[in-house]
Amino acid sequence: MVTGGLRGYSAGRELNIAQRPVVFTLRRTLIFALLFASLGIFMAPYFLALTAEVTHYGLLSTVLNYVSATFTALLMIVSVALFYLVVLSEKGRGVWSWLVNRLSEVGYV
Repeated sequence: MVTGGLRGYSAGRELNIAQRPVVFTLRRTLIFALLFASLGIFMAPYFLALTAEVTHYGLLSTVLNYVSATFTALLMIVSVALFYLVVLSEKGRGVWSWLVNRLSEVGYV
């Protein structure tokens, strides 16, 4: 980019290429909210354990470590159950057929 500027090449925005404006819809907003909520849920045990290590208070540190370990075990159980439901069970067949149909609509299959 710097060498292009020094040599006099025009930037991509100066080529009169039409760009689609960014559109904020309720669906996209909800998808990003769900994304950040799930990220927060999966990062919660780490932050609880980190807080337990930093605080060094006897009872609070022990309770935070216990809550962190319990929450991690709960997340693992839910993850394994969802994996079983989607991949190994008969009910997951609908998910896979939807995914294959969606990929074929977009041109990947």
